Amino acid sequence: MMKIAQGEYIGIMIDSLQKEKFKSGQVIATPGLIEPHTQFKCELYIYTKAEGGSGTLKYLHNGAKLSFDFWTTKIRGEISISKSVKKVNPGESLELFVKLEYSIALKKDLKFTFRKDNKIIGKGIITQIMI
Repeated sequence: MMKIAQGEYIGIMIDSLQKEKFKSGQVIATPGLIEPHTQFKCELYIYTKAEGGSGTLKYLHNGAKLSFDFWTTKIRGEISISKSVKKVNPGESLELFVKLEYSIALKKDLKFTFRKDNKIIGKGIITQIMI
């Protein structure tokens, strides 16, 4: 068997499994190596307009639904901002809580990007998995 590195794209043929039961972006891993989750805390960095961000933060409020990109998976999630955060500007980071629409393979320190209206507006890193 050839060796495949993290982040590489592959195609796999598995006999006796129905194609309809799988979606693009699903993870194949050694049992117990990574678990599916829906909720996590993260540190989010908001891009400035010069970095390609939107230049506005009107989309960043409790209950907002953003699109998150993990590996090859795109998934929507609802954000909750800590009450201790009074104001954040583009070019700054903040900590928040995310609840995804469904479970996907997640782990601490996993990096991701997030979008609003199909435009990447920032990046983040998972700081804690919520069980």
